[in-house]
This record gives sequence, structure tokens and C-alpha cells, in this order.
Amino acid sequence: SALDPISGDDVAKLPPLPYHHTPLSEAYAERLQMVGLRSKNVVAAQCLWDAAMAHSCLDFLKTNTRDAIMLVCGAFHVQHFLGVVDHVEKYTESGGPFEPLDRDEFRVVVCVPMDGPSFLRRSLVDVWDDPSLDTVADFIVFTRGGHGGGMSSGVCAA
Repeated sequence: SALDPISGDDVAKLPPLPYHHTPLSEAYAERLQMVGLRSKNVVAAQCLWDAAMAHSCLDFLKTNTRDAIMLVCGAFHVQHFLGVVDHVEKYTESGGPFEPLDRDEFRVVVCVPMDGPSFLRRSLVDVWDDPSLDTVADFIVFTRGGHGGGMSSGVCAA
């Protein structure tokens, strides 16, 4: 495996191995393909990254039960409740390494950069009732920008 040459100290920083090196949901697999991520190694790296973020957040919450955590990451990792969210659900399902976590115990926030003219055009067609935004996240924050930059996101867990 590609992880074999990694030292023991560095392996300890990874989520439990073996990790799910393929997407946990068909919807995430489709999104990966849609953006051109088709190589097995690239998909495996994306899944490891998602698993590591989910595991790190849950591990922190396990020992810091009175705290909350906010994960700031690229939108693709959490958009449409996929990626990191898939791994949070997998790790907290019955028999998983963490206590069960109800979906209402964490929120997904996606920040969408949008330039002023685009925002005005969208608001004229009532952006708040746009059904395409219903499945993006629990909360969407429109930010200044939109000059070719990507989206950024946060997953908040309590």
C-alpha cells in the first residue's frame, strides 16, 4: 500500500487503518467523478483526507465533551453532507469507534463567494427560495468574492 513507507509516529496521526479508500456514498463517488477525480490514488487520498478530518474532530470531542469544534475546510469536503460528513456518520454508527452522534448534533456551514452583480441577479430571482441550495448545507454564507476562487466551508460539531 502507498502508506507502507510512513513511519509509526506519522501513522499514529492517521485515522484507523485500514480506512475506506473508496467513497462511502454513491453520491460522493458521483461528485468526485463530476469534478474529474477518477484516479484510484487521487480518490483514495481524498477519502483518507476526509476520514482524517472526521476522526480528528470526533477524537477531540471524545476527550473534550464540554467543548465544541469547528472544522474549516474546502467546501467539497462537506458540501451536500458528503465526504467528511459520511465519515462522521460511519465512525459514529452502532459498533463504530465513537459514541453515536445524532445528525442534529452538528451543523454544516458552506461559505459561497459571490461578486456583487451575481448576488444582485440571484436575489432578484429570490435566492432564498432556490431549491438547488436546499441540499448544500445546513447554513450557506454568501461572502464577497467570486473572482475565480473556490468555496470554503466549515463543519461545526457540538
